Amino acid sequence: MVKDAHDSARNINPAKLPEYARVYRGWARHPYSMMFGLDETFDGVVFTGYHSAAQMPGNPLSHTMNTQNNFVKVNGMLAPELMLNSLIASSLGVPVYCVCGDRGLCEWMNEINPNIATVPINEGIGAGALTLHPDVAVRRIRETVSAAIATKKKEDCMFPMSDKYHLEINFKEHFKAYEGGFYPGAKQTGSRTIEFECTDWLDAMRFLHFVL
Repeated sequence: MVKDAHDSARNINPAKLPEYARVYRGWARHPYSMMFGLDETFDGVVFTGYHSAAQMPGNPLSHTMNTQNNFVKVNGMLAPELMLNSLIASSLGVPVYCVCGDRGLCEWMNEINPNIATVPINEGIGAGALTLHPDVAVRRIRETVSAAIATKKKEDCMFPMSDKYHLEINFKEHFKAYEGGFYPGAKQTGSRTIEFECTDWLDAMRFLHFVL
């Protein structure tokens, strides 16, 4: 299954996909967000077109979920969308075989779990990016993903989970933190900051879904 997960989520031309592929377009308004449709029956996940988190310098488009926040942190770490989505996969017992995106994000994943294959496609430099030729990028992605699926063990490609999660959102506007502080279990800890703790990652995504 292919999940179109950028902006309108109607970017991918289904006619360009293999006939056996299914594609989910648009937004289900489910807490899984970009990962809607994933369940325990899937053999693995491949992420393409991913970018660094808000506050990370690896991409001129760095952000986390939207542009209304300065940063999102999970257990004190700046959280890219890749982290949120990889934790969804792990919570369902699904491995991440490959990540394709900007160099900074790929290096971040290499530090988290070096067994997960990465393909850096571009490198953010200031307000621009240095990129590969599209044909070269496609070839590298195809070769890397094929090799990862063929050679890597499922248990080696799981994104690490925690026993509990502490989430922190710093908004650009103070009233967003005020509003989010009314979410059950959330606490406003600063004029633009709210925090939330849980032990189930679905609860974390539910919090982000309604507050972020």
